[in-house]
Amino acid sequence: NNYLQTLALSLAERRAPESLGFDRRLMQVLEGRGLLDRALEFLPDGAALAERARTGAGLTRPEFAVLLAYAKNVLSDDLVASTVPDDAYLGAELSDYFPAAMRDRFPDAIAGHRLRREIIATMMANSLINRGGPAFAVRLADETGADIATIAAAFAAAFDSYRMGELNAAVDALDNRVPGAVQLELYAAIQDMLVSRTTWFLRNVALARGLEPTVGRFRAGIDAIGAALEELLPADYAAQRSARATGLAQKGVPGELALRLAGLQALALAPDAVVIAEATSLSVERVGATLFALAEHFRIDQIVAGAKAIVVTDHYERLAIDRAIDRLTVA
Repeated sequence: NNYLQTLALSLAERRAPESLGFDRRLMQVLEGRGLLDRALEFLPDGAALAERARTGAGLTRPEFAVLLAYAKNVLSDDLVASTVPDDAYLGAELSDYFPAAMRDRFPDAIAGHRLRREIIATMMANSLINRGGPAFAVRLADETGADIATIAAAFAAAFDSYRMGELNAAVDALDNRVPGAVQLELYAAIQDMLVSRTTWFLRNVALARGLEPTVGRFRAGIDAIGAALEELLPADYAAQRSARATGLAQKGVPGELALRLAGLQALALAPDAVVIAEATSLSVERVGATLFALAEHFRIDQIVAGAKAIVVTDHYERLAIDRAIDRLTVA
């Protein structure tokens, strides 16, 4: 937890200028619920935030530390009050809370723990905020209108379907092997994908059916497309992926991991391929190849790059751009 929270602060600090609107919105939501006193916590008021936006600055690391704590505590309470801790799929969160020796000797006692729901909610809140950032839940609620239970389910579905735990662990393993700035670059790429695909799951999947069948449904298709990317991508996209992988390798990232991370952007289309494959009875690989060809034909990557380059002045402009990008599917 200490490792992940420090990482969360570093990622938040790295994104501070671009996330200022979302961070301000988080503070407003907490204030509106009577849960935060900015003056008491030495957090900037509206005038100070407006000046930081004007100068291209964001929150400081100590300010993020305060906001991160509030975000986790409030989210944990909201999850306890929801149905999220009752999903059988999240029972693994309860088990992971305890040391391995206890899991081996007392599985039944853990499963029936009196604080089962509270532990699962705490673990989920830590994971969601550590991986998505302090304003993650508020941002997605504003963008999609979803409630906190649905956002948490979508987060778990996206995180596990894309095996992001494995990806993050592989980046963790680069400690003291590559510069910290390079690791943050890799974590940020995974975080971008997480935010984008969580939004996709919120808009396109009936999550009330349960997390286990949802993850099983999409993970297989994402794995299949990921394994065949070399053959499925059009020539231009394949060259871009190869160039990204080479650039990462030159920074010290192992070749296999570099190639996998370089293909993340293309895999944003994989869940759509799964849905279309089911509707048409075609293979997910064939559908993926078609989607990649369409994206290349319409230069979707150039449109997305242009949208991301737009300088915005407030939270709602950023939401509008995020919605437009999400409609294009490619993250």
